[in-house]
Amino acid sequence: MTTTFTNTELEAIRLLVVKTRNSVALQKKTGLGLVEIQEVVEKIDALLREMPSSKLDDSGKDMYDISIEDDVYIINDTENDIEYRIDMDLVYDGKIAKYTIEDRDSRIDDLEDWIGASSSESDKYLMREDLEYLRESRAEYIFGNYGSNGFIAKDVDMPEFNKVCQEIIDSYTSYKNGVSKWKN
Repeated sequence: MTTTFTNTELEAIRLLVVKTRNSVALQKKTGLGLVEIQEVVEKIDALLREMPSSKLDDSGKDMYDISIEDDVYIINDTENDIEYRIDMDLVYDGKIAKYTIEDRDSRIDDLEDWIGASSSESDKYLMREDLEYLRESRAEYIFGNYGSNGFIAKDVDMPEFNKVCQEIIDSYTSYKNGVSKWKN
């Protein structure tokens, strides 16, 4: 039996291995040491380099663009040439999916200020992770999770970005049709 992974799945496996490589549980369960785990990461990297881009599924396609205009979130479905203009109060009022569209540079500035002002080491840790993620991106606009930390950038995680766009569009369309699927 042959197991096949998409490029995205391999990237997820690599991330899991890298994030947990110092884990005693991982080392005990697999019997691998740190050097051997690093070799696994290198093998995954080689597979990713060798995998043709045509093996990507649709989740990796560039399907949406996002922006903000005054108090309106704009999601452009580039495949179907549809522009969704969504009043941001619908997010804040819990009427549609709880994602905000934010200016990446402004959010970086905010996080830098908040890290300096915070007295909580756990909050600083989470904010530093968010800051690192945002610095990895070059996108002008990103998704924020309303009411929690975490961001989603198109150029960092295209499949998740597409999933969030579709979730917002679905919840907005349902809301407009009087059948809100969103649960607070």
